[in-house]
Amino acid sequence: MAHLVENGIINDGSWQISILVTDLNIQRHLFVTGTLHIGGLMLRLVDDIDVTRDWSDHALWWPEKRRWLTHTRSTLDQIGITANCNLEFTPQHKLAKFVFFFHTDFFL
Repeated sequence: MAHLVENGIINDGSWQISILVTDLNIQRHLFVTGTLHIGGLMLRLVDDIDVTRDWSDHALWWPEKRRWLTHTRSTLDQIGITANCNLEFTPQHKLAKFVFFFHTDFFL
């Protein structure tokens, strides 16, 4: 993407967003605009990561709002994503570990 730069300031309406890829423990910073849709952001992220694998269970997670960004046609502006938001690209379905505690002491 070509940026219009005046006095060292990018003024094409784009801004940088930070996304943590939890599986690989890497942080990516992508230039985006508010008109970019969630599906396009995920596609751009996977292209930037350049790791061949099955990403079908992954989605964007917004930790501050505790919300999955699953509506891939929604734009960043519609959802309210700004440059100061940190997103995570992580699997939606994870293994859960349950720990059961049994008390063997009975009071009679």
